[in-house]
Amino acid sequence: MIYLVFGEQELMVDKLVNKLAKETLKEIDDFNLVVFDGCKTPLYEIVNDAETLPFMSDKKVVVVKNAYFLTNSSPKLDFEQSFNELEEYLDRQNDSVTLVFSVVTNKLDDKKALVKKIKEISKIYALDNVNKKDLPRIVKQMFDKKGLSITSDGLEEFINRCNDDMYLISNEIDKLSCYKNELDLKDIKLMVSKKLEDNVFEMIDGIFNKKEDVAFRVYNDLRTNNCEPITLISLVASQVRFLYQVMVLKDNGYTEGNIANELSCHPYRVKLALEKVYRTSKNDLKMLLEELSNLDIMIKSGDIDRFIGFELFLLNACR
Repeated sequence: MIYLVFGEQELMVDKLVNKLAKETLKEIDDFNLVVFDGCKTPLYEIVNDAETLPFMSDKKVVVVKNAYFLTNSSPKLDFEQSFNELEEYLDRQNDSVTLVFSVVTNKLDDKKALVKKIKEISKIYALDNVNKKDLPRIVKQMFDKKGLSITSDGLEEFINRCNDDMYLISNEIDKLSCYKNELDLKDIKLMVSKKLEDNVFEMIDGIFNKKEDVAFRVYNDLRTNNCEPITLISLVASQVRFLYQVMVLKDNGYTEGNIANELSCHPYRVKLALEKVYRTSKNDLKMLLEELSNLDIMIKSGDIDRFIGFELFLLNACR
């Protein structure tokens, strides 16, 4: 039997793979459940294991995580990869072995012959992403299951910091359960790290409010965490473009919810953006994008040091 499991949420993919393994095996041990990483193990080794009869058991499950070869991804491998052995195995499967392919993606590469072949002979589980409207309810249930209470503003901030990454959400809830049982906004801000994009959003807030200390505090924190100026330029430009899009949609009569749907983002992000666009103009945003573009060219052409260049940009933008 062959299973194919894929979806955007790593946590959901892993949970289903574990469920399939438990349903297939009476008892799980190191002999009848073997897990490989498709990015770290050559396929011929995986096939060799799949061809080997179970030891002290009637059945065996072989899991291939990160099955990148089912997508259009081309990661750098430390070994030569060959698909011949796997293609041959698919024609003469070991009846006592269940082979499970799993990969975190929302789309398989259906143009590949191997993908077509696996899809023809496997049971496929295509997992849908979590609906953003259902996310607060689902996350609240996860807190409840851990015996934790959280205020509404704390929950909103928690979801914003974790976005819709269920794996991150689960790990952060586990961490918070070791901290305290009753959580509020202050606890979330203290215990749950901001995403890189959120730090950049705070930096932009400092720029709009002409607060050099805020902008440079965020910049220095990011630099301490080895965030390169070229990366920051790209992220700042992305956030400024987002603000420009929000401003255009707002001027065209879109509501907060309509903007979130149009831009396929979390409503909380739109809410924060709307608070910022009142303090700037479309021309200011266009000028920022132009300055970032020029800075990017100057750094890549060697005309200015990347750190000095970005720091000068911050100074000029704040003034």
